[in-house]
Amino acid sequence: MADTQLAARVEVRTGPENHFEILVQNYDQNFDHSLSRVELAGRDFERFDRNGDGHVTLTDFPDESGELEPRVARALDRALAWRTVVDVLGQDWKRRFRQLDVDADRRLTRAEFQAAGASPTTGRRDAFAALLASVESWDDDQLDWTELEGFLP
Repeated sequence: MADTQLAARVEVRTGPENHFEILVQNYDQNFDHSLSRVELAGRDFERFDRNGDGHVTLTDFPDESGELEPRVARALDRALAWRTVVDVLGQDWKRRFRQLDVDADRRLTRAEFQAAGASPTTGRRDAFAALLASVESWDDDQLDWTELEGFLP
């Protein structure tokens, strides 16, 4: 099979390889490789500004900066996400989810989630951000019902 035929059959992705680079590519208006609250308007800034310094940089992505091995960072996020689901949503998570979802769109925003009394951070790790990362929700800043269903056993 010729390379051109193979390329026509296989989706080839090029460009950024990590989430920080995707954010920079889409939102960095002044090309300084640092994202401000203004540049990320409309997104959940706290989700990405993990160290709380007011700017989103590569250091806010420890698995992508090399600070933590990616496998370790994912495990930490997953453990925090699991504990958060148990603490905030409990055993009957579907009923609790519906209670928190005030606009009934089957998605929880940070505000809806925190209305449950969830602690936004544990040390330097943001519980809501860890939950979103664990369910692979990078396109929006909300916890979708189906994403959570796929995360839970």
